[in-house]
Amino acid sequence: MLKLRKAFLFLAVLTAGFSPAAAYAYIDPGTGSYLLQILIAAVLGGLFAIKIFWGNIKSFFRGLFTGKGGDRPRAENPDG
Repeated sequence: MLKLRKAFLFLAVLTAGFSPAAAYAYIDPGTGSYLLQILIAAVLGGLFAIKIFWGNIKSFFRGLFTGKGGDRPRAENPDG
């Protein structure tokens, strides 16, 4: 976790160092709708991924709380 914070801080300082002091630019109206499309696509993509992997997620948590390991195959004992 500490490495992640250091990396984020490094990237933030690096980005701030290379950005200009003043940007004479504007954001056109299409930018807002594009950002909204990206947000909606990310949410729907995440929901679709959860739908696809729901069985794996459910068996993981079932095994986590019951201690039986869910649907995972067990290793066979070579001693018999």
